[in-house]
Amino acid sequence: MESALRAVLHSIAMEGETSWDVIQKLIHLSGRDPSLKHSLRQQMFEKREVELLSLLPNMNSTDPDSLEWIALLGQLKRRMQDGPYSPDVQRIVRRMDEKRLEVFEDEDPFIDKLWEIRKSPAQSEQMGLYPIEDALLHFMEQAFEIYVLRKDKEQVEVGETS
Repeated sequence: MESALRAVLHSIAMEGETSWDVIQKLIHLSGRDPSLKHSLRQQMFEKREVELLSLLPNMNSTDPDSLEWIALLGQLKRRMQDGPYSPDVQRIVRRMDEKRLEVFEDEDPFIDKLWEIRKSPAQSEQMGLYPIEDALLHFMEQAFEIYVLRKDKEQVEVGETS
């Protein structure tokens, strides 16, 4: 119960409001049989990748990494009206990428697989992932594409001047 309430509080902090739809989904997820989630994870991921899943941020947690991810998602959501090219949005995305590299530096195939699951509401629910709205996921994907293109361009320009 305490864990579920913590997830609701973190949801409100991230969403910037009380979203009854999200709260209902969180209640539904908390009432699910954990063995179903575990079984699905075993089917979708290799053994090494299942271990990596434990490193993902958790809405029920109070660890600093999870709290930072929650804050970053909340900041990104509040900046959606600024557009994906916004300097503030790109700063948030840069920090998200730094955090991704800190934990999953050489795990791009795992991250790509997880992102495809994340973009599917049904698969995300089956995996027990926090229900992030489609608009935010799409915005995040756009912002990351812009970030990666700019980063690649900067690396090419640095290489040309060397």
